[in-house]
Amino acid sequence: MARSTVLLLNPPGNQRIMRDYFCSKVSKASYYYHPVDLLFLSGWLGDHYHVRVLDSVVQGLSPRATVAYVKSLRPAAVVALTSAPSFVEDHEIFQAIKSNGAPRMFVTGDLVLDHGEDILRTRKEIDGVLLDFSTPDILDLLEGRPSQNAIYRDGNGSVVSTPLSRGRGSFVVPRPRHELFPLEAYRFILARRRHFATVLSDFGCPFPCQYCISGHLGFKLRDLDGVMEEIEYLHDLGMREIFFRDQTFGVHRQRTLELCSRLASFTPRFGWVCFSRTDIIDEELLEVIQEAGCHTIIFGLETVNHKLLAGFGKAIPRETTEATLKACNRRGVRTLGTFILGLPGEDEEAVRRTIRWATELPLDFATFNVATPRMGTSFRRLALAQGWTDPNRLDLDSSLGDPAIATEYLSPERLTELRREAVRAFYGRPTYVARRLAGSRTWHDIYSLWSEGRGLLRGVLNR
Repeated sequence: MARSTVLLLNPPGNQRIMRDYFCSKVSKASYYYHPVDLLFLSGWLGDHYHVRVLDSVVQGLSPRATVAYVKSLRPAAVVALTSAPSFVEDHEIFQAIKSNGAPRMFVTGDLVLDHGEDILRTRKEIDGVLLDFSTPDILDLLEGRPSQNAIYRDGNGSVVSTPLSRGRGSFVVPRPRHELFPLEAYRFILARRRHFATVLSDFGCPFPCQYCISGHLGFKLRDLDGVMEEIEYLHDLGMREIFFRDQTFGVHRQRTLELCSRLASFTPRFGWVCFSRTDIIDEELLEVIQEAGCHTIIFGLETVNHKLLAGFGKAIPRETTEATLKACNRRGVRTLGTFILGLPGEDEEAVRRTIRWATELPLDFATFNVATPRMGTSFRRLALAQGWTDPNRLDLDSSLGDPAIATEYLSPERLTELRREAVRAFYGRPTYVARRLAGSRTWHDIYSLWSEGRGLLRGVLNR
C-alpha cells in the first residue's frame, strides 16, 4: 500500500521569522538555522508516511509559490509552523492551502501554548494544534485517534483539549530526516564551517527563568544512543559542524561527559556550538567540551542587576559569570552573551549599566533583546496582570520588532533607542573589530564577520 504524503511546512513571511522551539523571533541578519520542531517531526513521521519538507523562508518562496507547491503536491496532511509575530500572514496561507477543502492542516508554535483553543474555535481551516513535538502524538492526530499534548476536533466537530504533559525523565525519538531539508540554504554566524546541522539532545529546561518558555515545558533527556545515531548519520552525510539546540548544555554532568567522549572519537572531528549557563561551565567541564570540539558557547547573561535577575528565577552571581567568561577566553572558546533590556524594575540608567557591562566582558559576540512577554511564560501572566502589555497584541518579537511591553520606567520607543545604543556600543568599538579579525581561523569566519556585521547594523540601526 502506498504511503500517504505529509508535508512539513515553514511558511514564508515578510520578514525572516524564526518559528522555532516555541520561541519565535526575527533573524537579525542573514543567519537562519533549521527549525528543530520540524526536524523532530520528520523523525516521528518518517517510518509511517512519505514526508516532504518545504522551508519557504530559507528557500525564498513567496506565499503564492508556496501555495502552488502545496496544491501540486496534494499531500494528505500539512503540519505547519506558526508564530505569534506572523500568525496573520500564516493564516492567509493556511486559508489558501485549504481553499478546496483539503488537505488536513495541523499547526504548532509559540502561539498555540496560550491560544490553541481559540485557534481551533475561530480558524476552521485548522484541524488541530500540537503542543509538544518531542512526543509521537502527531501520529495520533494524523490518524484521527485520541491524542495527548494536542487540541483537536473529534468526530463530532467538538474541540478536545488535552494539557501539555511537561516533559520529565527520558524520551526516544526516531532519527530526524535531515536529508529532507534544504541543507544548503541555512546559515549560522557562529559555525566555523559553511555547512552545519542542528541537533537537540534534550527537551525543555530544568531552570525556572520566568521570561523564557523553555523552563515552562518541563525537562527530559533524549536517549543518548539515539542522539549518537543521528550524529553518526550526519557525519556520514559529510557534516562537520553541529549547533546543539539544548537550552542548557551540560546540565546533566555525567551524561555530558559521556556525550563528549563519544564526540571526541570522530575523525575528522565535529566542531560545535551550544547554549549553557555560566554556573554550569566550570574549568573541568570546559576542558572536556573543548576537547570534544566545542568552539563557541552562548550564555544568557540578561542583566548586570543580579538582584533583579534573581527575582525572575535566574540567580547567578556576577562574579561567577565573569570568571566563566574569562576561563573561556583563556582557552580560546568563543562566547556570545545574550542580554535582555527593559525588564520590569529597570530604568534607563540600569539598562545603560548592563550595556557598559557587556562592553567590559571578554565576549566575542553579544545580542541585545528587549523584554518580551512570550506566550506560555509566567512573565506574560505577570505583564498582563500589571497592564504592561496589550493582551490582544501578538507580534511578540524580542529582536527587531517594536517592543510589546511598557513598564513604569521605559516606553517601547525608548527601549528601541536603547537597543540601538547597545548595538552601537558593543559592535562599534575598533578594538572589537580588531579582536574578531585576529580570532578568525577560516575564510568562513571572515565572511561571517563582514556579512553578519553589515546585516546586524543595518537591521537594527535603520529599523
